[in-house]
Amino acid sequence: MLPKVSPQAAVHLHRSRLGAGVAGVCALTMALAALLDVVPDRVAVEACVLLAVAAAAFYGFIACGRTLRMRDPSLAMGQIACLYVLLGWLTWRSGGTPGALTVMYLVTTLYGILRLDAGRLVIVCAIALVLHGVAIFMLVDSGARLDLGATWTQYGALVLGMLWSAWAATSVSRLRERVADTHGKLLEAESAAQDKGSRDALTGTYPRHMLVESLEREAARASRTSNALCVARVDLDRMRAVNEKFGNEAGDAVIARFAQVATRVARDVDTFGRWGGKAFLVIMPDTGYDKAIIGAERLRAAIEKETFPEASEDWRITCSAGLAQYRNGEPLARVLERAEAALSYAKAAGRNRVIAFDHDGKPFTR
Repeated sequence: MLPKVSPQAAVHLHRSRLGAGVAGVCALTMALAALLDVVPDRVAVEACVLLAVAAAAFYGFIACGRTLRMRDPSLAMGQIACLYVLLGWLTWRSGGTPGALTVMYLVTTLYGILRLDAGRLVIVCAIALVLHGVAIFMLVDSGARLDLGATWTQYGALVLGMLWSAWAATSVSRLRERVADTHGKLLEAESAAQDKGSRDALTGTYPRHMLVESLEREAARASRTSNALCVARVDLDRMRAVNEKFGNEAGDAVIARFAQVATRVARDVDTFGRWGGKAFLVIMPDTGYDKAIIGAERLRAAIEKETFPEASEDWRITCSAGLAQYRNGEPLARVLERAEAALSYAKAAGRNRVIAFDHDGKPFTR
């Protein structure tokens, strides 16, 4: 039974599939070489068995998650070194240096270029060259019939090829770094665009559609937990007069400053945003009428004390608020209607005040 693979280990298993593919290519190459009588059948069988065992061992080791704390969790360097060791062993077992081994060295080295940096590739290539050279010397010492000219020419070609591979690995590593850097910048740009799209352009607060989504989530949570939920509709008073007297730019600056003050005054658990124009909405979870009125009064008092030089130091900027509490199962549109009605009542009563309407649409009294 295969071990259960963690999500992190699955990522590294996916990355190491290329290494398993290299082992598969080597096994097929040995099978073809045996079929063409280039290498003895027994050597081909031993090679295929060893390659299968090595691939299964690496899979199990990565799948169990024991490699996650390693510098190379996908064990690419270990896979390549293991393949080079097998190739050195095959050189000796084959009694020579058949062309099939050259193909296997080429495929393994190509995998190293794709997966390793130049430093680590140099290390495993050095291991390969040492083992291959030792295998040749052992064959010569045992009296094997070798074409020494061809054998050492092949060895020299391996040396040159692996030197070139180390240089190529440097280029590939730089390219990977550039791709990773570009990918990171794209993710940052995407995140910034998403954040910008979820914020009102003038005030930097949540726009209406985000407030609606937040209100729906909080209402669902309030229904599950039976906790209170209050909504405050807040309007800046006499903003039409501000725009007419000081201009629309000054009016926008007043709205932006109001949002800054409101954000500073609101609790961390509250959701504050622009409902439209000079209208704002505050969602206050786990809050009944009493605490909601206190919070709205705190905002009203802060705005009354704030100086708005965008208009005039002598011009008094105030706000009014209408509160309503959500009742379990009640349509949210009805809650907002009560908050709007309470806000209209506050404006009709002289502005610069907080009014809460109960579930019957009447002013709330403590």
